[in-house]
Amino acid sequence: ANSAGATVARALWMNYPTDNTALTIDSQFMLGSAVLVSPVITQGATSVDAYFPQGLWYSFQDRSLAIDASAASVMRTLDTPLTSVN
Repeated sequence: ANSAGATVARALWMNYPTDNTALTIDSQFMLGSAVLVSPVITQGATSVDAYFPQGLWYSFQDRSLAIDASAASVMRTLDTPLTSVN
């Protein structure tokens, strides 16, 4: 990012400019081009609804395939225990 002048933390639409739904997402962001962050922003929440643009998405913890959105983008509800990162 520093050699191209791009930001490290980006809105989804910056990585997916042709995805109309990504244009409307304001509660998630990308770290670079590979890490999708879906933070819990509601106090006391135990889950978060996350949008996954088209592609394959892997677990940050064990690198296993977590979301297969290869055919189309998907919305998923993720459990958000305080002891893990989604």
